[in-house]
Amino acid sequence: MLSGLVKDQPGLILQTPFLSIDKDNAQVLYVKLDREEHLHAWKNNHVHLGIQYEGRNKMFVDYRLRIGSEVLDSGKAPFGDISTSAGKHLLLWQYPKPSNEKDDEDSGLADAAPHAPPFVWQNLVDSATYVSETHILRISSWPNKHIGLAVKNSISRIDGDGLYLIRMERDYGKYEREEAPTDAARCQEAAANDDQVGLGKC
Repeated sequence: MLSGLVKDQPGLILQTPFLSIDKDNAQVLYVKLDREEHLHAWKNNHVHLGIQYEGRNKMFVDYRLRIGSEVLDSGKAPFGDISTSAGKHLLLWQYPKPSNEKDDEDSGLADAAPHAPPFVWQNLVDSATYVSETHILRISSWPNKHIGLAVKNSISRIDGDGLYLIRMERDYGKYEREEAPTDAARCQEAAANDDQVGLGKC
């Protein structure tokens, strides 16, 4: 069901479904696009806007969509300024599942970053762990880029992993709709006409 959100998207590198180890029936679709312009094209695609509008009330019992671009190790994002508001930076860590780790076990992110400054854990906004058949995905939310980078640079890396700090550009869901498209027809028309002012209101 979730794959319809990125079907036939130009620049698609990866889409992998994961299941939550904490919540029954909760899942994450982890998607990577190859370039910033493909991310913006997907955000403003009229098909995507229509799916999201319908999805708020019909497609999913509950969902949350978070879109963003990677923050470089220097602390700079590829484009634009970096938000410092709460929860606007996500740390995504995907790595191969150890053969001795069960799906319902979670050693905790702190164990993977033993050299992180102690104060960072007091600033953790939220975190969750998800599993696929072959990989584990940890998602944690941090109040700003500096704390996020401190944790990222303290994690003991694993062969074959992927570790990214993401600056959020959109974050919305069934119960958090401030950034969700509110008028599918208007947003779809704006996208079809490349109306950037109109899209900015979607």
